[in-house]
Amino acid sequence: MKKLEMSFRNELNRLAKYTIDDPKEDLTESEVKAVMDSMISNDIFSTTGGALATVAKAEIVSTEITPIFEA
Repeated sequence: MKKLEMSFRNELNRLAKYTIDDPKEDLTESEVKAVMDSMISNDIFSTTGGALATVAKAEIVSTEITPIFEA
């Protein structure tokens, strides 16, 4: 499973992460940064440390799941 993790700094300079499951394969830096900038400028999300203030980073995180058993 892959996830896009978008990390921001809030008004108290604390890290806040938002994830999107199964992002499209060919995302570019400019596409992701534009969305993140829009999230900040439109004040879409709030955190316990205040509004999102700056973009910190974005990463694709891959997780491998190996089932052991299923009941």
